[in-house]
Amino acid sequence: MSSIRSRGGGDERRDQDLPGGGTISVSEKKKSQQGRRGYAAPESSAVLLWTVGFLVVALLLVAFTHTYLPAPRPAAETPDTEFSEGRARRHLDALTGFGVRLVGTTANEVDTPAYLLRVLEEVQGLAGPGLDVEVDVQTVTGSFFLEFLGGFTNSYRDITNVVVRVSAAGTASKEHAILLSGHYDSTMGGPGASDDAAAVATGLELVRVLVARGRRQPLAHAVIFNFNGGEETILQAAHGFITQHKWAPTIRAFINLEAAGAGGREVVFQTGPGHAWLAMAYASSAPYPYGSVVAQEVFQTGIIPSDTDFRIYRDFGQLPGIDVAYVANGYVYHTALDTAERIEAGALQRCGENMLGVMTTIASDNLLMDAEAHQDSHAVFFDLLGLVMLCYSHRVATALNFSVALLFAGWLAANVARRRRQHLRQSFDTDDSWSAIGHGGGGGGGEAAVGLGDVVKGGVRLLAAGAGAIVCA
Repeated sequence: MSSIRSRGGGDERRDQDLPGGGTISVSEKKKSQQGRRGYAAPESSAVLLWTVGFLVVALLLVAFTHTYLPAPRPAAETPDTEFSEGRARRHLDALTGFGVRLVGTTANEVDTPAYLLRVLEEVQGLAGPGLDVEVDVQTVTGSFFLEFLGGFTNSYRDITNVVVRVSAAGTASKEHAILLSGHYDSTMGGPGASDDAAAVATGLELVRVLVARGRRQPLAHAVIFNFNGGEETILQAAHGFITQHKWAPTIRAFINLEAAGAGGREVVFQTGPGHAWLAMAYASSAPYPYGSVVAQEVFQTGIIPSDTDFRIYRDFGQLPGIDVAYVANGYVYHTALDTAERIEAGALQRCGENMLGVMTTIASDNLLMDAEAHQDSHAVFFDLLGLVMLCYSHRVATALNFSVALLFAGWLAANVARRRRQHLRQSFDTDDSWSAIGHGGGGGGGEAAVGLGDVVKGGVRLLAAGAGAIVCA
């Protein structure tokens, strides 16, 4: 049998008979609990509304920045000292107009090199007396072992590289150089507009811009361009250049332009090894930065069965570099759909302006003269909505990670202690607290003390409450 009796403070006490003749009282505080619950709904609705609004705005901003490309600059309206997509498009159309450019075909071994030499000869005519524009055609034979797809020996014969060096007149500026590399051969069955004629077209326009600027003020260090004719045959031409070309020993760093799609934003997907200053140079000088160290970690695990000339320059040239690629519309990669028309307007303009800024910064920096002194610093980098890129060394990243871990550990310890105190307080003043009022034997007498078994049970419940606080935290 149980009975309910009123108690001061607006609470109620329910007395319930216990085995052996005692009673238990349970205090109830329903009104205060209902009051606390009554104010939660408006606050929850406001938080939900703000959260949904923030997510909508964030998604719209991400969608805009992901697809944004600068307006292409026409040739007639662009000064000689600035990059023009209009001029680069002419080269792209000419290269893809030769059709499929497989290694060994007339299109790849005769037509394309001849076109490159005509364009470069015109650029040489623009150079002033204080600037050297040197062009060299390398025909190279060799072999190398590549730990790729199980490992194999790759042999090649009479592979062609068209190489250009832009430097101040004299020998001092030629001692240290930055390399820009792209390949003009294509895969079987496709014209290879993005992969990789777009890189070559961009490179030709960059040569012209550097020469036009160099007439006024040459860069402190040389810039070398390798337009190579054998990448799709598993990186052969890059190997021949970096191991046998006469200018290769002067190169201190490189940028490799590639594609795994058609157009869109080009992404920095690997840098190094080491040499955080390269990633920092990109972050500080590219007007449209886009890249992530996460892509580098994924690519370098080897789970993607693909590779670029970056590997050859890194492993056989022992050079640090930046690997850049178009990745949008990946379904056209290595197919007949990789045409010039599928490269959106503005894609070449974006890539050209980025590469011009990065190459100018690196070729003007004295770090290029002593690059080996900075080889131990690895870079962590990522962009924020394509507006700015954050880049810092691996040491700084380690310090940040430890700081966050310590802050989290402190917060966790404080939270555990707080919850434990709350549970201990509730165990003394809870709806389930044990309090018994004993009755005298034989049904008579006053209230007696609680039995030993009830005291032990109450203690066990207190310990359980304390342990529960730690687990919940």
